Amino acid sequence: RSSEITQLRMLLGLRRLHSLLRRKSISTFLCQSKRLLSIQVGPSDGEQRLGKILQDKLCPTELEVRDISGGCGSMYQINISSEKFKGMRLVQQHRMVKDTLKEEVKNMHGLTVTTSVPL
Repeated sequence: RSSEITQLRMLLGLRRLHSLLRRKSISTFLCQSKRLLSIQVGPSDGEQRLGKILQDKLCPTELEVRDISGGCGSMYQINISSEKFKGMRLVQQHRMVKDTLKEEVKNMHGLTVTTSVPL
């Protein structure tokens, strides 16, 4: 945690960090602040893991996986377009995505899925 706090000091400045820490517990603050850190270093581990699984199983033509929990990895937004959805109703497409991520979904608080068939 001390390395994360050091990085946050550089990003936010000591005065702002002290003010935020007084208003929130340190774990809540760090969880919410990881989003700031992940913006600078690229996709989170969770985003990469989910993206790889979807890439391997559904061969999407377009794929976007975003951690919308603030960096904690408890809620994701997935936008995916795949030929495998052709002829399926929307609810079936969503079910296919959620079934593909069955093990990962168990550890999430929420998942937003948007699917489409490529034109």
